[in-house]
Order: sequence, then C-alpha cells, then structure tokens
Amino acid sequence: MTPQREALARQDAPFLAMGLVPGDPRSFEAHLRHAARLMGERQISGSPSARLVRHVAGLFESSVPAAAQAGLACRSGCAFCCHQPVKVNAAEAFFLAGQVREQPDRAAAVRQAAAQLAGRDAEMPRARWLRCPLLDSADACSAHSARPLSCHGYVSLDVEDCKKSYPQTGEWSVREPAIYGDLRNSWRLILQAALRLNGLSDTNYELNAALALALDTDEAEKRWLRGENIFARLKPLAPNKPEIEQVLALIAARIGPTL
Repeated sequence: MTPQREALARQDAPFLAMGLVPGDPRSFEAHLRHAARLMGERQISGSPSARLVRHVAGLFESSVPAAAQAGLACRSGCAFCCHQPVKVNAAEAFFLAGQVREQPDRAAAVRQAAAQLAGRDAEMPRARWLRCPLLDSADACSAHSARPLSCHGYVSLDVEDCKKSYPQTGEWSVREPAIYGDLRNSWRLILQAALRLNGLSDTNYELNAALALALDTDEAEKRWLRGENIFARLKPLAPNKPEIEQVLALIAARIGPTL
C-alpha cells in the first residue's frame, strides 16, 4: 500500500464505523471506497455482490436518525406497498437469490410471477402489479434481510396513506421523513459507483424477471463477474438522468485513483 493510500485508510477508518455524516464528503468517499473494494475482492470466498449490497443496506439503516425511524408507520405484516414494480441491479438480484434459493416454495412463486408479468411494462405510471411473491401468508417479507434497496428506502409516516395508494392505480401520496430522500440518493450513488469502478454494469431490471433469471442460471454471479451479460434478454429499466451520469463521472474521476 502506498503512503497516500495508507493515509486515506487512516482517514476513512472512523467514518466506516458510523453512518453517513451529512455535509461531510469524507464520509461518503470512505464508504464508497470500502464498497468498491468489497465488490472487487474476488479472492475471498463467498459472493462479492452480497458483501456490497449488505454493506450499502447496513449503511442506509445506520444513517437514519432514531427519531426518523421511530416516526414510521411501517410494521411487519403491513404490505400495502408490496403491490408495485421494484427495480434491482444484478448485484441485488444475486444477493436476494442466495436467500430465496433456500426457500423452494418462494423461488417457485418468483418464477410464476415473472412468467405472469412477461411483457408488462414496469415503468408505466402506477401500473397495476402483482402482490410480491416474497410475501408469506402473514404478509411478512420472507427475504427481509436481503430485500432490495428500493424496499429498504420505501417508508411511510401514515398507514392511511398506504391504504389509499395501494394496490389501486391512480393518484397517490405516501409521506416520508425528509431525510429518506437524501439517503436514497447517497446509497444509489454508492452502489452504482462501486459497480462501475469495478467495470461492472449497474443496469436496473424488474425484480421478478431478474431474480428468476439469477435463480435459474448456473453460476450466474460468477459468469456475470467474468463479463457475460446473463441479463441480455431482459428489458433494462430507464437509465439515469444526465445530471446523475455527470455526478457518477465526477465520482469515478475522484475516487478511482484512490483505490
């Protein structure tokens, strides 16, 4: 390790022991460097995707102030919002597949949902969607610890908002603590940049389609890490807005040389 990288490691260490510090770019950069290294560690056994997504999800949860969490209406068994399209990238799909694969009934439900939704546009405004196949009979998420980051960041301050908004289509409004929007932007940037810094795709796909493919493709993650586009037959969801691409380019230029 070069003296410069040793100095960065010492600077990063205290930030890695806590959530994101609002307004301090050193905190964001420390967690991004760590996330990129987690995805790049191919010599260590286990799934790089799982290490990356687990870190980013944990960072999100640890960054939400206790007061904001205490005000949420979300509870286990409350699943009004679990009737909408969810986007995932490849790393999230592989992490989730690792848990769902141990639940044959749940995996079968995912495959069935993917078949039912084939040809449906996940980005139509307020598209009527299926009940999430990962919900159990009590409406609790059977893969809660590995749920996609979109699910981690989707919260409500009032269950009545959710009752009115889901699963019906049309106008809806679900209120959330203001900090959740900023945190979602941060973890999305960290997740996308960590993949790009490792030369990997950050393309998003509809959850059921991507998860079914990850479950049914032999050595799916290993092949993807080697550069094979195993998701080629799936329709990518809308790309980033130009302003997000500009931010990602700046991040890559600043953080890439420090890895």
